Amino acid sequence: MAWLLLQRLYLNLYTTSTDECRDHRNFQGLLMPETESLKLATTWDELPSTLGRSFRSEYLRVDQDRVDGFEFGTYIDENVHAMDGDLYQPGLIEGFHLLGLFDHLANGVLYVEDPHWAGWNYGFDHVRFVSEVTTRDRIRLSGTVSAIEARGHRYLATLDCILEVEGREKPGAVAIWKVMWTRTSEESNG
Repeated sequence: MAWLLLQRLYLNLYTTSTDECRDHRNFQGLLMPETESLKLATTWDELPSTLGRSFRSEYLRVDQDRVDGFEFGTYIDENVHAMDGDLYQPGLIEGFHLLGLFDHLANGVLYVEDPHWAGWNYGFDHVRFVSEVTTRDRIRLSGTVSAIEARGHRYLATLDCILEVEGREKPGAVAIWKVMWTRTSEESNG
């Protein structure tokens, strides 16, 4: 529970505009210091018990070919009014690419052990790209389940997330992520 409160405090740091953003250095030590991943696996019936529990992925380094593929797949490489490349560090990973990695990073550490379920992206209530992340950095996703809401035979989970950058106090991004967990077979949706 203490981690949840500290993480909320850290997320609240970035709810203001960029001009009003308070100094992140006042919140040193809020990122999970552990080096190992932390799995949060549960059964379907026990999903409500994940409230307040934390998860943490393994570190990942994004290869330049993945950055190039993202830019190609999202047509960023064809933008008519592209930003001057001199403004960015070499190997910069675009913010929307970082968001797209949340699913991959969470997949191995936040899941239901029962067969016939799926987690669907429901959206984000809050996202801030706090510091630049490049292909030289190693990142991981850590977070806490801050809400679980039953919706018929489904559950809407709210995840308070921090995209940590190895060796850095300031994260790459913070977000409140919504995921709809649902049963995938008709008999389990009863």
